[in-house]
Amino acid sequence: AYISSLNAIENKTGILMSPHITFREYLQATAPLLATAVRAFTELTAIAEVALYSAHRLEENTASTAEKLTASITEELHSEPA
Repeated sequence: AYISSLNAIENKTGILMSPHITFREYLQATAPLLATAVRAFTELTAIAEVALYSAHRLEENTASTAEKLTASITEELHSEPA
């Protein structure tokens, strides 16, 4: 879900995710350009960080939440003016 959203955001903003940038740094760099999608991308970024870096198990509904956030981000980016 994060990769799908990342691709959509890279296409919309022109800001590419570099290997040396953290998820949070990428969020900070793109947030001013995301308008209404920033809320969903902030939440998705937090989920991705927990999934990748935390020892805590994710809740069962986390994957479906991530997919819903991705759908929301994609829809919001396509509805914003270019």
